[in-house]
Amino acid sequence: MKKVLGLFVIFSLIISMGLLAACSSKDAGTTEEPNVEAPEDSQAGNDEVDDHDYGTIEVIGKDGTTQIVDLSALETVTGFGGVKRSTGTINGPGQITGIPFEKLLAGVGGFTAEDMIQVIATDGYEAMLTGNAISGDVATYDENGEPASIDVRGVIMISSDSEDLNAGLPRVAFIGNENVITDGFQWARYVATVKVIGTEATEEPIAEEPAADPIEAPAVEEPAPATEPTDEEPAKVTWTIEVVGGSQATLTNIDAEKIGVKNVTATHRDRDGNLTVQEWTGLLVKDLMVYLGKPNATEVTIEAIDGFNRTYDHELISSDGTLIAWMADGVALDENGGPVQTVADGKGPNWWIKQVAKITIH
Repeated sequence: MKKVLGLFVIFSLIISMGLLAACSSKDAGTTEEPNVEAPEDSQAGNDEVDDHDYGTIEVIGKDGTTQIVDLSALETVTGFGGVKRSTGTINGPGQITGIPFEKLLAGVGGFTAEDMIQVIATDGYEAMLTGNAISGDVATYDENGEPASIDVRGVIMISSDSEDLNAGLPRVAFIGNENVITDGFQWARYVATVKVIGTEATEEPIAEEPAADPIEAPAVEEPAPATEPTDEEPAKVTWTIEVVGGSQATLTNIDAEKIGVKNVTATHRDRDGNLTVQEWTGLLVKDLMVYLGKPNATEVTIEAIDGFNRTYDHELISSDGTLIAWMADGVALDENGGPVQTVADGKGPNWWIKQVAKITIH
């Protein structure tokens, strides 16, 4: 009897152990369930990134065809690029994702190497780029800012892994297959409109549809210091402008000091008729003409670094509100407008020439 009882106890223990093992196996299976769902959560995260809203841009073809393009719906490319500012400062390089101009403008007829591409920002700032430039015909530099021959292409940038480059998206950028630096004046920010202008009508559409940068923009992005600028501050902004038809071949910030620096309050009228009043630091064009030996000049052509130009008549030249300026409200002009631009009191945006590179006296 004792043997039977002992066997019963042993058999009960075996059954109990088996039941415990089965329960443990079931519990273990339960803990694995979240791992099955994890890829679905991960995929949801990827969907959110893919669905990121990069905004829209208005594109206008040579024939006037207009489209509103959803940047999130266009094919992107990735490369490397950075900016060399007019002061010599380099931002980047970093990895950049952007939309090629060819893709952006495909729906309105594209562009050719000879066309001009007008880029207008949300604040009204206007930049002009040639088709050749967008296709890569721009000055390129290595990471140290030294000239280097590196293939690039123009894109509308929508993201970058470099915080230095992420401001003002979407913006124009130039990228290559390796780290490359290009001049900052071409990197227009907050792009709202891209317009293709045929070579046969490069000047006229610009005159009919003015869209230059509201002059208050630099002050908004970089507020003037609380203290009043000193008389020595203009000398901190260094620049050189080519001169044709005068007594010397170049004009520099050192020449400007010799001519006499003036602070002039001028009114800018944007394309919508809105007025902005600011105090500009620079030199009067009429004083410049005297310095260059042309006090009776009747026409002066001011040309920007991108080739855009306007010819000032004698009345505009002689005005006390016409300047070559490098500061607005005590703040040095940024790379979008400076280092030097013209000021034409009371005139529309096409007479305020940014990034002045050349002065021709007729």
